This record gives sequence, structure tokens and C-alpha cells, in this order.
Amino acid sequence: MARKIGLLTVGLVFLAGLWGCETTPTAKVTSGQGGPSIQEARQEAYNGPKARIAVSQFTDKTGRGWWTGRIGDGMRDMLATALFNTNRFIVLERQQLGEVLAEQDLGASGRVKQETAAAIGEIEGAELLVTGAVTEFQDATGGIGGGIGGRIGRMFSAVAGGLKKSHV
Repeated sequence: MARKIGLLTVGLVFLAGLWGCETTPTAKVTSGQGGPSIQEARQEAYNGPKARIAVSQFTDKTGRGWWTGRIGDGMRDMLATALFNTNRFIVLERQQLGEVLAEQDLGASGRVKQETAAAIGEIEGAELLVTGAVTEFQDATGGIGGGIGGRIGRMFSAVAGGLKKSHV
């Protein structure tokens, strides 16, 4: 456990270092009136190095039961999407890697036409691997809701809405 925490800490420190490196992005600095808005600054193309990163499984350690096991999958997907949207990483898909390896093994077995077999040795390696755990989750910790219903002739109708918050 301590080793996993240490590796995660080293990985996060490394990621933080990537964002703070002088060799990463170059930006046009302006002062006073007439500088770019925050939206314009976010749209400026990134021209620094891009690390190959893979986001591994997030383990559910909440102890809340089988129905919360998919929370880690959602967290993993959100992090992979956020990393991709930074335009600072080459995000490698690893969730379906088992199926890719099985297809390559099938091609290598000789049961598939050699010219159509999945190539071996073409998968990109990751420089960074992010793992995580969901240690706390509480559904519907707050929010608001409302609705209105009625009857028009022989038909019932309703309109409802709401906002729920959860704690992770």
C-alpha cells in the first residue's frame, strides 16, 4: 500500500513538474489594456512537449457495496478526458487493451489470414501511468428539486426538475 502511495505521489509530482517546466508552452505576454481574454488564452495552441500518459483503473475503496463499483470507472474516464482536453498529453487508451492483445494473439496463432492479422509491436508505450482510488463517496448530499403536474382532459402531465450533489 505504501509503495502504491509513493508511486502515485511521484507520478503527481512529475505531472506538476511538467506543467511548471520552462521548456513547456511559450506564451505571448502582454501588459496593460488590450491583452487576451481568458477564453482567448485557453484557445492558444500548446507548442511544448507532450508526454504519453495512460489512466489506469480507479479502485473503489468506499466499502459501500457493489452498486458503487462503477464510480471509479467514471472518475477514470473524466480524468482521461480532462488530460486530453489540456492538449499537453498524448492520452493512450488502455481500457480495452485486453481485447487488443487477444486479437494480436489470434493473428499470431496462424488462424487468421496473415495479411489481415493485427500487427504486433505497434502499441505505443506510456511514459506516465496514473492510478487512483475512490476512498469516499456519498450520493445525494444536497440539492434542490421541484415539479408540477396536472390533468388535461383524460391525459395526465407533469414537469419536474432538480439538481443533486454528491460528495467524492
